[in-house]
Amino acid sequence: MKTEPMNKKLIAGGLIGNTLEWYDFAVYGYFAATIGHLFFPTENASASLLLSLSAFAVGFVSRPLGGILFGYIGDRMGRKAVLVYSTLMMAIPCTLIGLLPTWETIGIAAPVLLVLLRLLQGASVGGELTGSVSYLFEHAPPGRRALYASFTIAGAISGILLGSAVSTLITAMLTPDQLLEWGWRIPFVMGAAVGIAGFVLRRHMPEDAPTTKQTEIRSPLITAVRSHWQQMAIGSGIAILIAVNFYMTFIYLTTYMVSVSGLEKTVSLEINTISMVVVLVMAVVGGWLADRFGAHRVLIACAVALIALAYPLLWMIDHPNFAMALSGQIGLALVIGPYNGVFAYYIGQLFPANIRMSGFSVCYNVSFAIFGGTAPMVAQVLVSDVGPHAPAFYAMAAAAIGLISVVLSLRLNGEDQGVSTTVSSRQTTARA
Repeated sequence: MKTEPMNKKLIAGGLIGNTLEWYDFAVYGYFAATIGHLFFPTENASASLLLSLSAFAVGFVSRPLGGILFGYIGDRMGRKAVLVYSTLMMAIPCTLIGLLPTWETIGIAAPVLLVLLRLLQGASVGGELTGSVSYLFEHAPPGRRALYASFTIAGAISGILLGSAVSTLITAMLTPDQLLEWGWRIPFVMGAAVGIAGFVLRRHMPEDAPTTKQTEIRSPLITAVRSHWQQMAIGSGIAILIAVNFYMTFIYLTTYMVSVSGLEKTVSLEINTISMVVVLVMAVVGGWLADRFGAHRVLIACAVALIALAYPLLWMIDHPNFAMALSGQIGLALVIGPYNGVFAYYIGQLFPANIRMSGFSVCYNVSFAIFGGTAPMVAQVLVSDVGPHAPAFYAMAAAAIGLISVVLSLRLNGEDQGVSTTVSSRQTTARA
């Protein structure tokens, strides 16, 4: 097929670019306890961890601002411009975090600088995923739009997986003292090479799809808020399920398995790495299913399953047994994975192309700023103040919001619209 080489190139750009970008952003979570000790020293280890997780959450505060900025760039200048420059905006702060002096050296300036760098990283992420998803499904042929978009999610998961794998390797190779003294810096400093590779790769991606060259709107965000506020509210609700459950499952639970379940740090990272492989595969499976049976059906099925299974799966994870904990986290990966592969595509389809990046970026990033960045911190508070299995109820509440939001989207747009059932994209080109 004549267009096959270009399709492979753009899929590679979406997948590999996101892998590099999200490696930089997520690696912080895997060294949260170490960073808490070095940058937020207190007499109470739990308090230091909570402060460190708060700094993780700060990276999400600036995501809506990044979404506004990159949304405007994407709607006025093109999606490719967003992808090229968001990569550098992520890699530079990541590298600088690895070079930062700690509290012992420069005192209060250490956590202040750390927080500022996390804010810059958050702004970059604010445009990265929405730009990649929009770019890929706008290039995709009819009947493969959800599948193409799912490769962006697979790339993001691959980046977090890479962060987990690197963290596992470094933790296993170094002694606790070496890890505390200098080993934790290695994954961050690697961000320099990651940024250069991503920048070069994305500069050579194909230009934006012709379908995005619609009538320009002077203020895409204002237009989205005025004319598509219902879609923005619904999109935010759909994103909440993943915002809470992804970061609680694949970032926080590595700490949970150590502090609550009693597993070794290396064991918890191994479990997380295996589970991330499962969720990566299931994200692409979700895109494949969405193109055949409808994205809304995939989202509804996953939300219902999570409501039913969140508590028993967390109960399984709360055991100092490798097989039991692994089975519990793989179970969560099987439930969350397909939803994660489809949700961003589904939200993007709620908006017409000339305001898509603005409407999509803001509603997506608001949810992740409020609920995603705080998920590890909220989970830690629930464990400390309520009980070891309390985070399951938070997961179930987020799933219920996601489920209700998908149902409302069907009522708003009608089940026969391209936005609510991607199976129709096999027969006609949807509203890209």
